[in-house]
Amino acid sequence: MLVIDEAQTLRMSAYRFDSLLAYIFDTTDVKLIISGSEVGLLYRFLRLEDPEAPLYGRAYSEVRLNPLSRDKAKEFLILGLEQENMVVDERVIEDALENLDGVIGWLTYFGYSLATGGLSPEKIYEKASILAVDELKKALKLYGAGEPRYSEALKIIATLGSATWSQLRTGIEARLGKITDSTLSNILRNLADSGFIRKDGSKYTVADPTLRRGILTFL
Repeated sequence: MLVIDEAQTLRMSAYRFDSLLAYIFDTTDVKLIISGSEVGLLYRFLRLEDPEAPLYGRAYSEVRLNPLSRDKAKEFLILGLEQENMVVDERVIEDALENLDGVIGWLTYFGYSLATGGLSPEKIYEKASILAVDELKKALKLYGAGEPRYSEALKIIATLGSATWSQLRTGIEARLGKITDSTLSNILRNLADSGFIRKDGSKYTVADPTLRRGILTFL
């Protein structure tokens, strides 16, 4: 069995890793498990629906970890804390549900930190936001000279809560100079495929409230 985590980063290599994966699939008995947190970019790397791509037509199973519903998130958090012999005030649980929005990773981080670190919920939220922004910064570095525009787009969206195309273009140009339609489209597409933002109707929002807090404070 071969497990590749954060496989979407392989798309940045000059080597065709999708061809290597297809070769492994076709010529060995090795089972491949390919995962990634930036789902849109992962699909762009694998190109499973592209007839010209090396991995086209290969059989696969998909598992998605979507955010939990509020009820499921509450159950997940309470059961996890009970396993650590902790009983937490209902207000702490409700506050965590508001702040973490059902994201399994952040719920796990919150419960673990509460059980083992002796930290206040507010300090845990702060540390989570720092972690989120650190990961964001690593991802944005891949865009080289374009990184400031990506950062500025995220700051605008986070500050406004939601932002239209025209608001983003106006804001970016006010800080960084002229930007073409195609460049802005590419930025927004990459951010959405990375899971950092989502489009709701005509507006863009930061997908994760923990990340939004981090952008506002630490980016």
